[in-house]
Amino acid sequence: MLQVLETGGGLNESSLKALGRATVATILNGLAFGLRYPLKPDKAIEMFNAVCTGGAYPVSAGVSWNADQVKTYFESLYGAL
Repeated sequence: MLQVLETGGGLNESSLKALGRATVATILNGLAFGLRYPLKPDKAIEMFNAVCTGGAYPVSAGVSWNADQVKTYFESLYGAL
C-alpha cells in the first residue's frame, strides 16, 4: 500500500495510479471506521481487481463500472462520515 501511496499525483499521472491511491484510501477508511464505513476493505479490493486491467465491475444486473467510475465511487465515500 505504501508503494501505491508514494506514486505522487498531478496532472500527468496515469488513471491507474489515481485508482490505486483511491483504493488504498478506501481500504484504510474501511479499516479505521469499521461498520460505520459504507464499503468493506475486501469489497474495495475486489472492485480494484476487477477494473485495474481494463475490465469492469458488475454493480447490478446490466450495470458495470469501469476504472474511472470505480475511482469516482471511492472518492465519493471520503466524506461519508
